[in-house]
Amino acid sequence: MTDTTFKGENYDSKLSLKDIAARVRAYAKEKYPECTFSVTKDGYRSIYIHLMSSPFQAFKGENENGYLQLNQYYIKEDERLTEEAKKVMADMHEYLMTYNYDDSDSMTDYFCVNFYGQFAIGKWNQPFRIKIEKEKEEDLLQVEPIAEGKNLKLIVYSTKALVVVGDTKPVKDKLKELGGKFNFRLWCGSGWVFPKKREEELKSLLMS
Repeated sequence: MTDTTFKGENYDSKLSLKDIAARVRAYAKEKYPECTFSVTKDGYRSIYIHLMSSPFQAFKGENENGYLQLNQYYIKEDERLTEEAKKVMADMHEYLMTYNYDDSDSMTDYFCVNFYGQFAIGKWNQPFRIKIEKEKEEDLLQVEPIAEGKNLKLIVYSTKALVVVGDTKPVKDKLKELGGKFNFRLWCGSGWVFPKKREEELKSLLMS
């Protein structure tokens, strides 16, 4: 045992990685019911935690792939993440570590841990998506634009949200200024999501 041995408060040598993953999954479901996580074990030494969807945007900037690997030791300092994403992922990391044991000594290349944690937003083959508040089926509106212009369409997504779809790259900075959040997996395709209160400003932008 080294002088820097770490043992989490929930560490139990009798718990398998499968057991730990199940407990982390239950914690995520109870603590963040509005989010969807993928918590899995890989082999005998790694536990993967992916934030797959949430009601908030996870990426601070535009991320075309909807996937981002994280360094578990610098989640709170990761400027690629929004504050909401930092808070949630840092908390998930802290909880996972309560089941860990680390008696490593990097000075002598000696590594002895219960497991390694791996964290990401989305997956390489399954991008992160923003959850739009679920509406009653009768409240979901048809994909019929209420404004068009410059290869863009403004769509009433639901009773509470609007979406701008089309060739949005030329105006993405203006869409960001208006508070838009880019989402890859809307039922009308990818687009920029806005609250209904932005309707007149968005119409003016599309028609200018």
